[in-house]
Amino acid sequence: EFVEGMANAREKILGHVEPKTVFGEVVTGSGLAMLATAYVKAINTGAVPDIRKSWDYVVEETLRLAFEAATSSFKQGLGGYCKSVLAEGAVLPDRDAYAAKVAEETATSDQVFVEKGGQMAKPQMPGPWIEKLVEERTALGERGLSTLQSTSQQRCTALAQQVLEAQLRQPVSEGSFDDVEITVFEDAVR
Repeated sequence: EFVEGMANAREKILGHVEPKTVFGEVVTGSGLAMLATAYVKAINTGAVPDIRKSWDYVVEETLRLAFEAATSSFKQGLGGYCKSVLAEGAVLPDRDAYAAKVAEETATSDQVFVEKGGQMAKPQMPGPWIEKLVEERTALGERGLSTLQSTSQQRCTALAQQVLEAQLRQPVSEGSFDDVEITVFEDAVR
């Protein structure tokens, strides 16, 4: 009976409460805490709290945290993928497969950015944090591609060396080294 009464009271109170907004943006619990912190700092320094500056601080901090979460998500997703395909004996992806994985992780990190940034992190709204996120993802994607390309070159070189050694070993062991065609070497190097 008591629990039911409390649930009804809670529903009455919260059912009619509108979300609080500042400059048209919904204030979350963490945003309210940041606003309070900014106000207290201003008051403690003898200044009058400036609502606009305090809100700008809340927006900036929220977007910074959203950026960090989105970047971390992208790094973990693409980094885990690269680690798995770079494992010894794993088949390296082609450029299209890698681009598809980058696109998938980009979409995931966009979702994380919007989830963490809320209304302040609208993807269609260009801003420095979104631009920075795009730059960071581009750099990470290029670094991953470069690593895959380097690994591919190393594996191809090692394979070419094995083929060349096998081609040269047989004539040497048979004592007919002079009969080996130079084109075998040239073909293996290409």
